[in-house]
Amino acid sequence: MRLILSAHYTGSGGKYESYLQRVYKYLHQYPELSAEEYETQRFIENELQKLHIPYRKMANTGLCAEIHGEQPGKTILLRSDIDALPVTEQTNLEYVSKNEGAMHACGHDAHITVGLGVGAFVQERKGDLKGTVKIMFQPSEEVHPGGAFRMIEEGVLENPKVDAAICVHTNPYLLPGQFEVKDG
Repeated sequence: MRLILSAHYTGSGGKYESYLQRVYKYLHQYPELSAEEYETQRFIENELQKLHIPYRKMANTGLCAEIHGEQPGKTILLRSDIDALPVTEQTNLEYVSKNEGAMHACGHDAHITVGLGVGAFVQERKGDLKGTVKIMFQPSEEVHPGGAFRMIEEGVLENPKVDAAICVHTNPYLLPGQFEVKDG
């Protein structure tokens, strides 16, 4: 099943817009290949600390942030991949990759940005949250066996147990404000 939905989009990211743009452009400039995401991990760590979101390091270069609501409830996990591809960027972007032979051609710079943006939004509203939101910043998605296996072995789906997971991916064929839901 494939379902494309539209949400009202005004073209403005509101109060988070400049934060999200800064994060995205920085990450796009400094991509790291699978199992080498040390600076990316450090960047995510610093952002989570600024947002006062607790986290733990996992799978060597990954992290799992947790935001606990004021009331008990279910746990949802948002997965954001963090590695780049071994591609040399050939664009004229002002924020072109500065790491020769590595590029976020796969959109994982957007994944991390979404993860941190959701974290900022939820952390600000955790008083209204029932349950827990986990944000999994997963390393080594582009290789087999990817970092997800290690994070699962290290307990990312436990304590508290995850009831549902959302895996982020980008789709350049969707218009702003559209999102796609697939089963499986």
